[in-house]
Amino acid sequence: MKSKNSYTIDWGSTLFLTLTPVLAILGLWAFFESEVFHPLMLALAIFFYYATGFSITAGYHRLFAHKSYEAHPVIKVMLILFGAGAFQNSVKKWATDHRIHHRYVDEDKDPYCIKKGFWYAHFTWMCVKSEVRNTALSDSYGRDFEKDPWIVWQDKYYGPIAVLMGFGLPALVGGLMGSWFGGLVFGGLVRVVVVHHFTFSINSLAHYWGSQPFTDENTARDNPILAFFTYGEGFHNFHHIFHSDYRNGIRWYDWDPTKWFIKSLTYLKMARNLKVTPDYEIFKARMDMAEKRFTRAQSDETYMEQIRQGFRSKAD
Repeated sequence: MKSKNSYTIDWGSTLFLTLTPVLAILGLWAFFESEVFHPLMLALAIFFYYATGFSITAGYHRLFAHKSYEAHPVIKVMLILFGAGAFQNSVKKWATDHRIHHRYVDEDKDPYCIKKGFWYAHFTWMCVKSEVRNTALSDSYGRDFEKDPWIVWQDKYYGPIAVLMGFGLPALVGGLMGSWFGGLVFGGLVRVVVVHHFTFSINSLAHYWGSQPFTDENTARDNPILAFFTYGEGFHNFHHIFHSDYRNGIRWYDWDPTKWFIKSLTYLKMARNLKVTPDYEIFKARMDMAEKRFTRAQSDETYMEQIRQGFRSKAD
């Protein structure tokens, strides 16, 4: 009998995550060998990069996992469709894992616990089937999704929807531009690999590299450089203490295009009830961390003074 912490290889995820980079490189080689590059191919790749990326950050993450705002049904369906095209699993599975991550961050039950290794947190956790994630724990954290017919539909037909939105649609648009193969390569394969590893870095780099201005109770960090590559998700220390806030970067100049995207939807009457953490709570978190660092520094200085006095006593 397997223990509840046992792992078996998830061959579907493993093959997809390892083969897509190879196919992307081969696809680029084949394209430049047989066709002439047109800037429209780059435009197509950028469109699908943001369409699928925002569908993960603004959709899977802030809308569905944390319910940090409410979206118009049209926006909701678009986020569900393009989110599938990011090839990061269904809303139900993605958001359930993420909720468990927040509840058990840095603990054994954390699906992508950074303490199990950088690459485990980055993507190899998806290459194994953990029985910890396939228990009543997952059911309890995703029960509300069973009430949403669109999420249930996407979860049931995730495979075909993902292939259609992630590869079929870019190829179709590319064909209208003169090269279905270019659309498949640039808007499909290359874009999938780039979006994957930028968004995966939130689970790895954002728990490894950066500052902790709000809390040090977990490994999450704020990193404005990482935010630039992750649609604003790099302000992860703030997010882990105020996860219901629709923003990750709270200052007006913080690079958080997901925040700007969500806010822009309110002007179009396509989003509402955006949750914002009160300023005094944010200020208190900052002051608590400043006090903790000051106390720690004082303690370290006292310890060093005791060592210095010990050396003086021996010298005398």
